[in-house]
Amino acid sequence: MFITITININNQKYDIKIDRRRKVIDVLQALKEEGIISYDNQINYLKSVQYEKVVSTNKTFEELEIVEGDCLAFISQDVYI
Repeated sequence: MFITITININNQKYDIKIDRRRKVIDVLQALKEEGIISYDNQINYLKSVQYEKVVSTNKTFEELEIVEGDCLAFISQDVYI
């Protein structure tokens, strides 16, 4: 199932349509390789704005229960859960 979400990295927002079965890190890497987004360090966590929770990039959007319209925001420093 495909959903549309917003990724907010380095104060730039990108609306993307993704397959919920993909891992977050794989989507971020693909966007980086295409030159759509840019970041220097590996991103281990993002914040779900809709649910106000920190999510791991090593899980799928489905596992994280990310839904249509959510926004995932970059966290500037590592967060320990």
